[in-house]
Amino acid sequence: MSNTVKFLKVVNRDQCTGCFSCMYACSRMQHNHGGAEKAALRVYPRTGVEGAFSLRACAACEEPDCVAVCPNGALTATPGGGLRLERELCIHCRKCVRGCKISALRWDWEEKIPIPCVHCGQCVKYCPNGVFAMKERESQNTHSQNVRGYALESRAGGEGGVRKQGNILFIDLTNLTSRVERDEELFEQFMGGTAVASELLFRHGRPDLDPYAPEAPMIFAVGPFNSLYPVASKTVAMFKSPLSGELGESYAGGRLSRALRAADIDALVVTGQASSPVYLVIEGHKVTFSSAKTIWGKSAPSTERLIRDAAGDNGHKLSVLRIGPAGERRSPIACVTVDGSRHFGRLGLGGVMGAKNLKALAVFGHMGQTFKKEEIKAFREVYDVLYDRVVHSMDMSKYHDIGTASGIATLSGVRGLPVSNFSQGTFGGAEFISGEKFAKDHLSQHTACAHCQCGCIHLATLREEYKPWHYATSKVSYDYELIYAFGSVLSISTSQDVLRLIAKAEREGWDAISMGVTLAWATEAYLNGMLGDRETDGLPLAFGDAECYMEMMRRCAAGEGEFFRDLESGCAKCAAKWGGEEFAIHYGKVEPGGYMTGENMAITSLLGVRHSHLDDTGYSIDQALLNKPMPVAEQVAQQVKEAQWRMILNSLVVCLFARRGIYDQEIILKGLSALSLDWTPEKLDALGKRALQRKHEWKKLCGCDIGELKVPSKMFRVRSATGHMKEDSIKERVRLYRELAEI
Repeated sequence: MSNTVKFLKVVNRDQCTGCFSCMYACSRMQHNHGGAEKAALRVYPRTGVEGAFSLRACAACEEPDCVAVCPNGALTATPGGGLRLERELCIHCRKCVRGCKISALRWDWEEKIPIPCVHCGQCVKYCPNGVFAMKERESQNTHSQNVRGYALESRAGGEGGVRKQGNILFIDLTNLTSRVERDEELFEQFMGGTAVASELLFRHGRPDLDPYAPEAPMIFAVGPFNSLYPVASKTVAMFKSPLSGELGESYAGGRLSRALRAADIDALVVTGQASSPVYLVIEGHKVTFSSAKTIWGKSAPSTERLIRDAAGDNGHKLSVLRIGPAGERRSPIACVTVDGSRHFGRLGLGGVMGAKNLKALAVFGHMGQTFKKEEIKAFREVYDVLYDRVVHSMDMSKYHDIGTASGIATLSGVRGLPVSNFSQGTFGGAEFISGEKFAKDHLSQHTACAHCQCGCIHLATLREEYKPWHYATSKVSYDYELIYAFGSVLSISTSQDVLRLIAKAEREGWDAISMGVTLAWATEAYLNGMLGDRETDGLPLAFGDAECYMEMMRRCAAGEGEFFRDLESGCAKCAAKWGGEEFAIHYGKVEPGGYMTGENMAITSLLGVRHSHLDDTGYSIDQALLNKPMPVAEQVAQQVKEAQWRMILNSLVVCLFARRGIYDQEIILKGLSALSLDWTPEKLDALGKRALQRKHEWKKLCGCDIGELKVPSKMFRVRSATGHMKEDSIKERVRLYRELAEI
């Protein structure tokens, strides 16, 4: 007797972006679980150029090896296209997992049982990229059980209930100790993410401390939406910045937020200084301290591979944070690289990490959120609304297709792209370094942060000849800011050269924006006679000369010459020491993002808590003014409102690409309610306003007087997209902003 078997099949592996939506769907629909830990299939990262992700899904074998090796008959094959598990017969030996020749059968570390795939097709439904499909075949198997009905019925009701945030892991590197403290009240009052991290900075940091002091904390925090709802994929880091001397705040995607939630950690506070280089592995609440002497000095990409290899079978589960040699040298523009190509990029966290002799930190765990029967419906409803918005939103699709790099041609067209150290806003070579050019000539893969269906990460294949007819091949992540930093602001007009410069910064672990703008300062100072051949040791500096910039970064990394060593201190410190301050483009000692749009962007850079274009919507307002005028007071009001709104999003912690059309106040309140969190519109608004004020309080305690911050004088002489900026107008905008934000 034959029958038709429906089974799951991987049909487009190369289209996988690693968003883990399939795993979340399996956990959510079959187990009432909000994370990905209960999934019967898995996606994990692979290194090399053949593809970034490996997929493991049950093959619906006619005679499954996992069934054959089970000593107690707990697993049986079914005609529905999967396996049936008799839980009471399972003796927790894991022989079934080891017996699966394609490593597809997953293990539930919480319940100590296998997770059989029932080939229900939920992963197909929720994959945004068509990686999976349901197929049919004829089978001779005549078992009578229907696995789908069994699976859904047996797992319909979770035992748990919503898990409240509140676990804070403290790590002391001086004594190599750790402890977990629970503070639910902190998260109930401040939600999570950036608001919680700010409060922890007040509690455990001191504004008078040197950023590199052992007592100075590094704080990482996630929010209530992380690892539960789509595009809630970021982690916030808070510290005292060695670049600006005040608030240090940065965000990274990758898999870190998912790993922290799986480890049952809502915030992480790292203090102290190890006596010799170490790296940490955090598994749940257990912290292992290991010597990093053999990987000290390694590049950021190499360090990740070595740590994953050292972890063995657990290597693919890790989220790995690490520094490159720049962080080891305590560079104030050193970043921290997360997983394959994400970064805590701005304000020098890498230097703080290096000062602690901490080379890397790896996190994984097995915890998740299991919902009760009465809770799961509301959660699934909110999830489906958000998933539909992400997958079908034009606002999100633009980030997936050409990506942020599409802004190169757009901004150049409106005179808003910084060129030759902010000397003009239009670049004649824009078409040769545009997002479209990169996609056509270099793009090899789209990838995603964990639980983000957008897949905005663009990877280019870079081939570099190291001797005649011999080439090294690597993957390099690119986006608008990186192309600006090593393209237009240096007048580099070939995409291949831009990629080479990005790759060099990636290996050393520099913040690309700060390094690019510092190189631009050096070039203009040299061309105007502020620097000479004595300082550059005979190296002539010139805009558009990629080989010159490669050599400058090589000398900087090698420590060849005082001037070149100083380049990794940022343009403010370099100009104060070597001269040419009129050519140093920085706001509060922080090199700006790639926008010459006008006065709103200048206010963002002056008054934003990170001096970053991501602090509010200044550059977007400038661009909107090209089509329709708006009173100055209304422009500033929009900036303040957006800054406060981003405090809320960054407390959840949601990717800011989802700030329009995806996450609004209504869906946020429904999402919080589904997690049994009691928030009202008024409470939400109050959080946004208070979080912004608290950060400015910290900045003031560090000695930052925003009333004394200046727009670089050069910026008043060059034309922006909206015309020439005026000093009186900037002063009025500062006054209005401070009044509206009450800072």
